[in-house]
Amino acid sequence: MTQGNGLFPLEMHERLNQIVDDLRIQLASYRAEERRKGFEFPPDILNTVDQFSQVLQDWYEILHDYEIERKNLEALAQIGQVINSSLDRTTVLNEVVDTIIRLIGAERAFLMLRNSLGELEIVTARNWERESLQPHEFELSQSIISQVMHEGQAVVTTNAQTDPRFGHQVSVITYSLRSILCVPLAVKEAQIGVIYADNRIREGLFTEKDRMLLSAFANQAAVAIENAELYEEVRRHARELEERVEERTVELAEANRHLQALSKMKDEFVANVSHELRTPISSLKLYGSLLEKPSEKQGQYLQAVKREVTRLEHIIESLLRLSSFDQDQIAINLSPIDLNELARLLTHDRAVLAESRNLSLSFESCPDLPKTIADQELITEALSILLTNALNYTPSGGEIFVKIDTHTQDDQGWHRIHVTDSGHGISQQEASQLFQRFFRGKVGRESGFSGTGLGLAIVKEIVTRNGGKVEAQNEGVGKKGATFSIWLPESTSV
Repeated sequence: MTQGNGLFPLEMHERLNQIVDDLRIQLASYRAEERRKGFEFPPDILNTVDQFSQVLQDWYEILHDYEIERKNLEALAQIGQVINSSLDRTTVLNEVVDTIIRLIGAERAFLMLRNSLGELEIVTARNWERESLQPHEFELSQSIISQVMHEGQAVVTTNAQTDPRFGHQVSVITYSLRSILCVPLAVKEAQIGVIYADNRIREGLFTEKDRMLLSAFANQAAVAIENAELYEEVRRHARELEERVEERTVELAEANRHLQALSKMKDEFVANVSHELRTPISSLKLYGSLLEKPSEKQGQYLQAVKREVTRLEHIIESLLRLSSFDQDQIAINLSPIDLNELARLLTHDRAVLAESRNLSLSFESCPDLPKTIADQELITEALSILLTNALNYTPSGGEIFVKIDTHTQDDQGWHRIHVTDSGHGISQQEASQLFQRFFRGKVGRESGFSGTGLGLAIVKEIVTRNGGKVEAQNEGVGKKGATFSIWLPESTSV
Protein backbone atom coordinates (compact mmCIF):
# COMPACT_ATOMS: atom_id res chain seq x y z
CA MET A 1 0.00 0.00 0.00
CA THR A 2 1.36 3.42 -0.96
CA GLN A 3 2.37 5.50 2.02
CA GLY A 4 1.76 9.26 2.30
CA ASN A 5 4.01 11.86 3.87
CA GLY A 6 1.84 12.18 7.03
CA LEU A 7 0.56 9.87 9.72
CA PHE A 8 -2.09 8.23 7.48
CA PRO A 9 -1.62 6.34 4.22
CA LEU A 10 -3.01 8.16 1.21
CA GLU A 11 -4.88 5.03 0.03
CA MET A 12 -6.65 4.85 3.40
CA HIS A 13 -8.27 8.22 2.74
CA GLU A 14 -9.39 7.13 -0.70
CA ARG A 15 -10.57 3.72 0.49
CA LEU A 16 -12.51 5.25 3.39
CA ASN A 17 -14.31 7.61 1.05
CA GLN A 18 -15.10 4.73 -1.27
CA ILE A 19 -16.52 2.66 1.60
CA VAL A 20 -18.84 5.51 2.59
CA ASP A 21 -20.09 5.92 -0.97
CA ASP A 22 -20.54 2.14 -1.48
CA LEU A 23 -22.39 1.81 1.82
CA ARG A 24 -24.81 4.55 0.89
CA ILE A 25 -25.44 3.08 -2.56
CA GLN A 26 -25.99 -0.43 -1.21
CA LEU A 27 -28.26 0.82 1.53
CA ALA A 28 -30.39 2.70 -0.95
CA SER A 29 -30.52 -0.41 -3.16
CA TYR A 30 -31.61 -2.66 -0.26
CA ARG A 31 -34.31 -0.22 0.72
CA ALA A 32 -35.69 -0.15 -2.79
CA GLU A 33 -35.61 -3.95 -3.07
CA GLU A 34 -37.25 -4.54 0.26
CA ARG A 35 -39.97 -2.01 -0.48
CA ARG A 36 -40.70 -3.85 -3.72
CA LYS A 37 -41.08 -7.06 -1.72
CA GLY A 38 -43.13 -5.32 0.94
CA PHE A 39 -40.42 -5.61 3.57
CA GLU A 40 -39.13 -2.71 5.63
CA PHE A 41 -35.89 -2.57 7.65
CA PRO A 42 -36.46 -1.85 11.30
CA PRO A 43 -35.96 1.91 11.98
CA ASP A 44 -33.28 1.29 14.60
CA ILE A 45 -31.18 -0.65 12.05
CA LEU A 46 -31.61 2.06 9.47
CA ASN A 47 -30.68 4.73 12.02
CA THR A 48 -27.58 2.79 13.05
CA VAL A 49 -26.47 2.39 9.44
CA ASP A 50 -27.07 6.09 8.78
CA GLN A 51 -25.13 7.07 11.89
CA PHE A 52 -22.28 4.78 10.91
CA SER A 53 -22.26 6.23 7.44
CA GLN A 54 -22.15 9.76 8.86
CA VAL A 55 -19.30 8.85 11.21
CA LEU A 56 -17.34 7.47 8.29
CA GLN A 57 -18.08 10.64 6.31
CA ASP A 58 -17.01 12.89 9.20
CA TRP A 59 -13.87 10.86 9.66
CA TYR A 60 -13.04 11.15 6.01
CA GLU A 61 -13.49 14.92 6.07
CA ILE A 62 -11.28 15.23 9.16
CA LEU A 63 -8.57 13.17 7.54
CA HIS A 64 -8.95 15.12 4.28
CA ASP A 65 -8.60 18.45 6.10
CA TYR A 66 -5.63 17.11 7.99
CA GLU A 67 -3.97 16.01 4.75
CA ILE A 68 -4.43 19.49 3.27
CA GLU A 69 -2.96 21.12 6.39
CA ARG A 70 -0.04 18.73 6.30
CA LYS A 71 0.67 19.50 2.68
CA ASN A 72 0.41 23.22 3.39
CA LEU A 73 2.87 22.96 6.25
CA GLU A 74 5.25 20.96 4.08
CA ALA A 75 4.87 23.58 1.35
CA LEU A 76 5.60 26.39 3.82
CA ALA A 77 8.72 24.57 5.02
CA GLN A 78 9.94 24.04 1.46
CA ILE A 79 9.12 27.62 0.49
CA GLY A 80 10.93 28.92 3.55
CA GLN A 81 14.04 27.00 2.50
CA VAL A 82 13.79 28.37 -1.05
CA ILE A 83 13.33 32.06 -0.20
CA ASN A 84 15.95 31.91 2.53
CA SER A 85 18.47 30.16 0.29
CA SER A 86 19.25 33.40 -1.57
CA LEU A 87 20.32 36.84 -0.38
CA ASP A 88 19.77 38.46 -3.73
CA ARG A 89 16.89 40.92 -3.27
CA THR A 90 15.46 40.54 -6.78
CA THR A 91 15.56 36.74 -6.59
CA VAL A 92 13.83 36.73 -3.20
CA LEU A 93 11.08 39.14 -4.31
CA ASN A 94 10.35 37.18 -7.49
CA GLU A 95 10.25 33.88 -5.60
CA VAL A 96 7.83 35.35 -3.05
CA VAL A 97 5.32 36.43 -5.71
CA ASP A 98 5.66 33.19 -7.68
CA THR A 99 5.02 31.25 -4.48
CA ILE A 100 1.82 33.21 -3.79
CA ILE A 101 0.41 32.15 -7.16
CA ARG A 102 1.24 28.49 -6.51
CA LEU A 103 0.23 28.44 -2.87
CA ILE A 104 -3.32 29.82 -3.04
CA GLY A 105 -4.10 29.55 -6.75
CA ALA A 106 -4.35 33.31 -7.30
CA GLU A 107 -4.85 34.77 -10.76
CA ARG A 108 -2.66 37.82 -10.11
CA ALA A 109 -0.34 38.93 -7.31
CA PHE A 110 2.07 41.68 -6.44
CA LEU A 111 4.24 42.81 -3.56
CA MET A 112 4.53 46.37 -2.19
CA LEU A 113 7.31 47.65 0.10
CA ARG A 114 7.97 50.97 1.76
CA ASN A 115 10.69 52.99 0.05
CA SER A 116 13.21 55.31 1.71
CA LEU A 117 10.50 58.01 1.91
CA GLY A 118 8.09 55.68 3.70
CA GLU A 119 5.83 55.43 0.65
CA LEU A 120 4.49 52.12 -0.67
CA GLU A 121 5.76 51.11 -4.08
CA ILE A 122 5.27 47.93 -6.10
CA VAL A 123 8.54 46.03 -6.35
CA THR A 124 7.37 42.97 -8.29
CA ALA A 125 4.15 41.61 -9.81
CA ARG A 126 2.77 38.71 -11.79
CA ASN A 127 0.11 38.43 -14.51
CA TRP A 128 -0.52 42.12 -15.07
CA GLU A 129 -0.60 43.40 -18.62
CA ARG A 130 2.67 45.24 -18.16
CA GLU A 131 5.70 44.34 -16.08
CA SER A 132 6.47 47.81 -14.76
CA LEU A 133 3.57 49.88 -13.44
CA GLN A 134 3.08 52.63 -10.91
CA PRO A 135 0.80 51.91 -7.94
CA HIS A 136 -2.00 54.13 -9.21
CA GLU A 137 -2.01 52.23 -12.51
CA PHE A 138 -2.79 48.87 -10.94
CA GLU A 139 -6.30 47.47 -11.18
CA LEU A 140 -6.83 47.04 -7.45
CA SER A 141 -8.68 48.52 -4.56
CA GLN A 142 -6.39 50.96 -2.79
CA SER A 143 -8.78 50.94 0.17
CA ILE A 144 -7.95 47.30 0.93
CA ILE A 145 -4.22 47.99 0.96
CA SER A 146 -4.74 51.07 3.12
CA GLN A 147 -6.80 49.05 5.60
CA VAL A 148 -4.22 46.28 5.83
CA MET A 149 -1.36 48.74 6.37
CA HIS A 150 -3.33 50.73 8.93
CA GLU A 151 -4.64 47.81 10.99
CA GLY A 152 -1.79 45.35 10.40
CA GLN A 153 -4.40 42.60 9.82
CA ALA A 154 -5.05 40.47 6.73
CA VAL A 155 -8.20 41.05 4.67
CA VAL A 156 -10.00 38.35 2.69
CA THR A 157 -13.19 38.70 0.67
CA THR A 158 -14.90 35.96 -1.31
CA ASN A 159 -16.71 38.48 -3.51
CA ALA A 160 -15.63 42.10 -3.42
CA GLN A 161 -18.62 43.04 -5.60
CA THR A 162 -21.09 42.21 -2.83
CA ASP A 163 -18.83 42.76 0.19
CA PRO A 164 -20.27 45.78 2.07
CA ARG A 165 -16.76 46.81 3.07
CA PHE A 166 -15.55 47.27 -0.49
CA GLY A 167 -18.46 46.90 -2.89
CA HIS A 168 -18.93 50.66 -3.13
CA GLN A 169 -15.30 51.26 -4.21
CA VAL A 170 -15.01 52.45 -7.81
CA SER A 171 -11.94 50.31 -8.47
CA VAL A 172 -13.72 47.14 -7.29
CA ILE A 173 -16.64 47.81 -9.64
CA THR A 174 -14.57 49.09 -12.55
CA TYR A 175 -12.10 46.23 -12.58
CA SER A 176 -14.63 43.50 -11.63
CA LEU A 177 -12.65 42.38 -8.61
CA ARG A 178 -14.07 39.33 -6.82
CA SER A 179 -11.82 37.11 -4.72
CA ILE A 180 -9.22 39.24 -2.91
CA LEU A 181 -6.65 38.36 -0.28
CA CYS A 182 -4.25 40.94 1.16
CA VAL A 183 -1.86 40.32 4.08
CA PRO A 184 0.68 42.59 5.79
CA LEU A 185 4.44 42.12 5.73
CA ALA A 186 5.91 42.92 9.12
CA VAL A 187 9.32 42.60 10.75
CA LYS A 188 9.50 43.07 14.52
CA GLU A 189 5.99 44.59 14.50
CA ALA A 190 7.04 47.18 11.90
CA GLN A 191 4.90 47.23 8.75
CA ILE A 192 7.24 47.05 5.74
CA GLY A 193 4.66 46.28 3.03
CA VAL A 194 1.81 44.08 1.82
CA ILE A 195 1.18 41.00 -0.30
CA TYR A 196 -1.85 41.32 -2.56
CA ALA A 197 -3.57 38.56 -4.57
CA ASP A 198 -6.88 38.52 -6.44
CA ASN A 199 -9.05 36.79 -8.98
CA ARG A 200 -11.37 38.71 -11.29
CA ILE A 201 -13.42 35.68 -12.39
CA ARG A 202 -13.95 33.23 -9.55
CA GLU A 203 -15.88 33.97 -6.37
CA GLY A 204 -15.06 32.27 -3.07
CA LEU A 205 -11.57 31.33 -4.23
CA PHE A 206 -9.88 32.39 -0.97
CA THR A 207 -10.98 31.05 2.41
CA GLU A 208 -10.07 31.76 5.98
CA LYS A 209 -7.55 28.91 5.78
CA ASP A 210 -5.93 30.61 2.78
CA ARG A 211 -5.70 33.78 4.85
CA MET A 212 -3.96 31.92 7.64
CA LEU A 213 -1.69 30.13 5.19
CA LEU A 214 -0.67 33.31 3.37
CA SER A 215 -0.19 35.14 6.67
CA ALA A 216 2.18 32.41 7.83
CA PHE A 217 4.03 32.64 4.53
CA ALA A 218 4.17 36.45 4.80
CA ASN A 219 6.02 36.12 8.12
CA GLN A 220 8.67 34.02 6.44
CA ALA A 221 8.77 36.29 3.38
CA ALA A 222 9.22 39.44 5.49
CA VAL A 223 12.26 37.99 7.24
CA ALA A 224 13.74 36.81 3.92
CA ILE A 225 13.17 40.24 2.36
CA GLU A 226 14.74 42.00 5.33
CA ASN A 227 17.76 39.68 5.19
CA ALA A 228 18.14 40.31 1.44
CA GLU A 229 17.88 44.07 1.91
CA LEU A 230 20.39 44.02 4.76
CA TYR A 231 22.72 41.94 2.62
CA GLU A 232 22.26 44.39 -0.28
CA GLU A 233 23.04 47.29 2.06
CA VAL A 234 26.18 45.52 3.29
CA ARG A 235 27.23 44.89 -0.32
CA ARG A 236 26.54 48.53 -1.20
CA HIS A 237 28.61 49.74 1.74
CA ALA A 238 31.34 47.28 0.77
CA ARG A 239 31.33 48.61 -2.81
CA GLU A 240 31.43 52.20 -1.57
CA LEU A 241 34.26 51.35 0.81
CA GLU A 242 36.14 49.58 -1.97
CA GLU A 243 35.66 52.57 -4.27
CA ARG A 244 36.81 54.93 -1.54
CA VAL A 245 39.86 52.73 -0.90
CA GLU A 246 40.64 52.72 -4.62
CA GLU A 247 40.20 56.49 -4.83
CA ARG A 248 42.35 56.99 -1.77
CA THR A 249 44.98 54.63 -3.19
CA VAL A 250 45.05 56.65 -6.41
CA GLU A 251 45.26 59.89 -4.40
CA LEU A 252 48.09 58.49 -2.29
CA ALA A 253 49.91 57.27 -5.40
CA GLU A 254 49.48 60.69 -6.99
CA ALA A 255 50.63 62.38 -3.79
CA ASN A 256 53.62 60.07 -3.69
CA ARG A 257 54.49 60.92 -7.30
CA HIS A 258 54.09 64.60 -6.47
CA LEU A 259 56.37 64.26 -3.44
CA GLN A 260 58.93 62.44 -5.54
CA ALA A 261 58.73 65.19 -8.13
CA LEU A 262 59.13 67.81 -5.40
CA SER A 263 62.07 65.91 -3.97
CA LYS A 264 63.66 65.76 -7.39
CA MET A 265 62.92 69.45 -7.93
CA LYS A 266 64.48 70.25 -4.56
CA ASP A 267 67.62 68.29 -5.43
CA GLU A 268 67.82 70.01 -8.80
CA PHE A 269 67.16 73.36 -7.15
CA VAL A 270 69.99 72.88 -4.67
CA ALA A 271 72.32 71.67 -7.42
CA ASN A 272 71.43 74.51 -9.79
CA VAL A 273 71.53 77.24 -7.16
CA SER A 274 74.86 75.93 -5.91
CA HIS A 275 76.21 75.95 -9.45
CA GLU A 276 74.82 79.40 -10.27
CA LEU A 277 76.10 80.92 -7.03
CA ARG A 278 79.49 79.20 -7.16
CA THR A 279 80.61 80.97 -10.35
CA PRO A 280 80.06 84.60 -9.26
CA ILE A 281 81.28 83.86 -5.74
CA SER A 282 84.44 82.26 -7.11
CA SER A 283 84.94 85.24 -9.37
CA LEU A 284 84.45 87.65 -6.47
CA LYS A 285 87.03 85.76 -4.42
CA LEU A 286 89.49 85.86 -7.30
CA TYR A 287 89.05 89.53 -8.05
CA GLY A 288 89.04 90.31 -4.32
CA SER A 289 92.45 88.71 -3.93
CA LEU A 290 93.72 90.55 -7.02
CA LEU A 291 92.50 93.89 -5.67
CA GLU A 292 94.55 93.33 -2.52
CA LYS A 293 97.69 93.73 -4.64
CA PRO A 294 98.57 97.04 -6.30
CA SER A 295 98.08 96.74 -10.03
CA GLU A 296 97.43 98.86 -13.08
CA LYS A 297 94.41 96.62 -13.82
CA GLN A 298 92.51 97.46 -10.64
CA GLY A 299 89.91 99.38 -12.67
CA GLN A 300 89.24 96.29 -14.81
CA TYR A 301 89.07 94.15 -11.67
CA LEU A 302 86.52 96.51 -10.11
CA GLN A 303 84.34 96.38 -13.24
CA ALA A 304 84.49 92.58 -13.14
CA VAL A 305 83.49 92.63 -9.47
CA LYS A 306 80.51 94.88 -10.28
CA ARG A 307 79.41 92.53 -13.06
CA GLU A 308 79.60 89.49 -10.77
CA VAL A 309 77.74 91.32 -8.00
CA THR A 310 75.02 92.28 -10.51
CA ARG A 311 74.84 88.68 -11.67
CA LEU A 312 74.61 87.44 -8.09
CA GLU A 313 71.96 90.04 -7.31
CA HIS A 314 69.93 88.93 -10.35
CA ILE A 315 70.08 85.27 -9.29
CA ILE A 316 68.93 86.09 -5.77
CA GLU A 317 66.14 88.34 -6.99
CA SER A 318 64.89 85.64 -9.40
CA LEU A 319 64.90 83.05 -6.63
CA LEU A 320 63.04 85.35 -4.29
CA ARG A 321 60.55 86.15 -7.05
CA LEU A 322 59.73 82.48 -7.66
CA SER A 323 59.58 81.82 -3.94
CA SER A 324 57.01 84.60 -3.60
CA PHE A 325 54.92 83.03 -6.35
CA ASP A 326 55.14 79.59 -4.73
CA GLN A 327 53.94 81.01 -1.41
CA ASP A 328 51.19 83.10 -3.04
CA GLN A 329 52.78 86.26 -1.71
CA ILE A 330 52.47 88.12 -5.01
CA ALA A 331 49.27 90.20 -5.10
CA ILE A 332 47.58 90.49 -8.49
CA ASN A 333 46.47 94.09 -9.01
CA LEU A 334 44.13 94.03 -11.98
CA SER A 335 43.58 97.20 -13.96
CA PRO A 336 42.83 98.19 -17.59
CA ILE A 337 46.10 98.26 -19.53
CA ASP A 338 46.89 99.27 -23.09
CA LEU A 339 48.98 96.44 -24.51
CA ASN A 340 49.91 98.48 -27.59
CA GLU A 341 51.36 101.30 -25.49
CA LEU A 342 53.06 98.95 -23.02
CA ALA A 343 54.82 96.98 -25.77
CA ARG A 344 55.72 100.16 -27.70
CA LEU A 345 57.43 101.73 -24.67
CA LEU A 346 59.38 98.57 -23.79
CA THR A 347 60.51 98.23 -27.41
CA HIS A 348 61.50 101.88 -27.64
CA ASP A 349 63.53 101.69 -24.39
CA ARG A 350 65.64 98.86 -25.82
CA ALA A 351 66.23 100.40 -29.24
CA VAL A 352 69.67 101.81 -28.30
CA LEU A 353 70.81 98.45 -26.84
CA ALA A 354 69.62 96.64 -29.97
CA GLU A 355 71.44 99.10 -32.22
CA SER A 356 74.64 98.68 -30.21
CA ARG A 357 74.49 94.95 -30.90
CA ASN A 358 73.70 95.48 -34.57
CA LEU A 359 70.15 94.14 -34.17
CA SER A 360 66.95 95.33 -35.86
CA LEU A 361 64.16 95.87 -33.31
CA SER A 362 60.66 96.73 -34.63
CA PHE A 363 57.10 96.86 -33.29
CA GLU A 364 53.64 96.41 -34.84
CA SER A 365 50.54 97.44 -32.89
CA CYS A 366 46.98 96.10 -33.18
CA PRO A 367 44.49 98.79 -34.30
CA ASP A 368 41.38 99.37 -32.18
CA LEU A 369 42.55 96.94 -29.49
CA PRO A 370 40.43 97.28 -26.32
CA LYS A 371 42.23 97.59 -23.03
CA THR A 372 42.93 94.36 -21.22
CA ILE A 373 42.34 93.71 -17.52
CA ALA A 374 45.64 92.46 -16.07
CA ASP A 375 48.42 93.37 -13.63
CA GLN A 376 50.44 95.96 -15.56
CA GLU A 377 53.59 95.63 -13.44
CA LEU A 378 53.69 91.84 -13.81
CA ILE A 379 52.92 91.86 -17.56
CA THR A 380 55.67 94.48 -18.02
CA GLU A 381 58.09 92.18 -16.18
CA ALA A 382 57.11 89.17 -18.31
CA LEU A 383 57.50 91.04 -21.61
CA SER A 384 60.83 92.53 -20.42
CA ILE A 385 62.19 89.02 -19.82
CA LEU A 386 61.18 87.90 -23.31
CA LEU A 387 62.79 90.99 -24.89
CA THR A 388 65.98 90.51 -22.86
CA ASN A 389 66.26 86.89 -23.97
CA ALA A 390 65.71 87.87 -27.61
CA LEU A 391 68.39 90.59 -27.40
CA ASN A 392 70.86 88.28 -25.69
CA TYR A 393 70.45 85.21 -27.89
CA THR A 394 70.00 86.76 -31.36
CA PRO A 395 73.31 86.94 -33.26
CA SER A 396 74.62 90.28 -34.60
CA GLY A 397 72.82 91.34 -37.76
CA GLY A 398 69.61 89.57 -36.71
CA GLU A 399 66.07 90.84 -36.30
CA ILE A 400 63.65 91.09 -33.38
CA PHE A 401 59.97 91.77 -34.01
CA VAL A 402 57.29 92.58 -31.40
CA LYS A 403 53.66 92.31 -32.49
CA ILE A 404 50.23 92.66 -30.85
CA ASP A 405 47.19 90.86 -32.30
CA THR A 406 43.92 89.11 -31.38
CA HIS A 407 42.88 85.51 -31.82
CA THR A 408 39.84 83.31 -31.13
CA GLN A 409 40.27 79.73 -29.98
CA ASP A 410 37.44 77.43 -28.84
CA ASP A 411 35.03 80.38 -28.67
CA GLN A 412 37.46 82.27 -26.41
CA GLY A 413 38.92 85.57 -27.56
CA TRP A 414 42.57 86.36 -26.77
CA HIS A 415 44.90 89.38 -26.87
CA ARG A 416 48.42 88.25 -27.76
CA ILE A 417 51.93 89.71 -27.49
CA HIS A 418 54.51 88.03 -29.77
CA VAL A 419 58.29 88.40 -29.47
CA THR A 420 59.93 86.94 -32.57
CA ASP A 421 63.66 86.68 -33.31
CA SER A 422 65.93 85.34 -36.03
CA GLY A 423 68.22 83.48 -33.67
CA HIS A 424 69.14 79.82 -33.50
CA GLY A 425 65.62 78.66 -32.60
CA ILE A 426 64.51 75.90 -30.23
CA SER A 427 65.65 72.33 -30.59
CA GLN A 428 62.92 69.69 -30.53
CA GLN A 429 64.61 67.94 -27.61
CA GLU A 430 64.57 71.09 -25.47
CA ALA A 431 61.06 72.42 -26.35
CA SER A 432 59.27 70.64 -23.50
CA GLN A 433 61.75 71.94 -20.88
CA LEU A 434 61.81 75.61 -21.80
CA PHE A 435 59.60 76.80 -18.93
CA GLN A 436 61.17 74.56 -16.28
CA ARG A 437 63.13 76.24 -13.54
CA PHE A 438 66.91 76.46 -14.01
CA PHE A 439 66.73 75.06 -17.52
CA ARG A 440 69.10 76.70 -20.00
CA GLY A 441 69.22 75.43 -23.54
CA LYS A 442 72.30 74.87 -25.60
CA VAL A 443 72.06 78.30 -27.25
CA GLY A 444 71.89 80.02 -23.86
CA ARG A 445 74.84 78.13 -22.47
CA GLU A 446 76.96 78.84 -25.53
CA SER A 447 75.92 82.49 -25.90
CA GLY A 448 78.37 83.87 -23.40
CA PHE A 449 75.62 85.71 -21.53
CA SER A 450 75.10 84.86 -17.89
CA GLY A 451 71.71 83.44 -16.97
CA THR A 452 69.89 81.59 -14.21
CA GLY A 453 67.43 79.52 -16.22
CA LEU A 454 64.63 81.12 -14.21
CA GLY A 455 63.39 83.81 -16.59
CA LEU A 456 60.92 81.78 -18.62
CA ALA A 457 59.66 80.05 -15.46
CA ILE A 458 58.87 83.51 -14.02
CA VAL A 459 57.10 84.50 -17.28
CA LYS A 460 54.91 81.41 -17.07
CA GLU A 461 54.00 82.10 -13.40
CA ILE A 462 53.09 85.72 -14.19
CA VAL A 463 50.96 84.98 -17.26
CA THR A 464 49.18 82.04 -15.62
CA ARG A 465 48.24 84.14 -12.59
CA ASN A 466 46.73 86.71 -14.96
CA GLY A 467 44.46 84.06 -16.46
CA GLY A 468 46.54 83.61 -19.60
CA LYS A 469 49.07 81.24 -21.08
CA VAL A 470 52.51 81.41 -22.72
CA GLU A 471 53.82 79.31 -25.57
CA ALA A 472 56.91 78.98 -27.73
CA GLN A 473 57.18 78.10 -31.43
CA ASN A 474 60.30 77.13 -33.29
CA GLU A 475 59.73 79.61 -36.09
CA GLY A 476 60.78 83.21 -36.06
CA VAL A 477 61.80 85.89 -38.56
CA GLY A 478 62.39 84.46 -42.02
CA LYS A 479 61.60 80.98 -40.75
CA LYS A 480 64.58 81.23 -38.39
CA GLY A 481 64.72 81.65 -34.66
CA ALA A 482 61.74 81.37 -32.35
CA THR A 483 58.53 83.12 -31.31
CA PHE A 484 57.38 83.47 -27.70
CA SER A 485 53.72 84.50 -27.24
CA ILE A 486 51.81 85.77 -24.21
CA TRP A 487 48.04 85.10 -24.39
CA LEU A 488 45.67 87.17 -22.23
CA PRO A 489 41.91 86.44 -22.22
CA GLU A 490 39.73 88.88 -24.10
CA SER A 491 36.83 88.18 -21.72
CA THR A 492 38.44 90.52 -19.19
CA SER A 493 38.92 93.36 -21.66
CA VAL A 494 37.21 96.77 -21.39
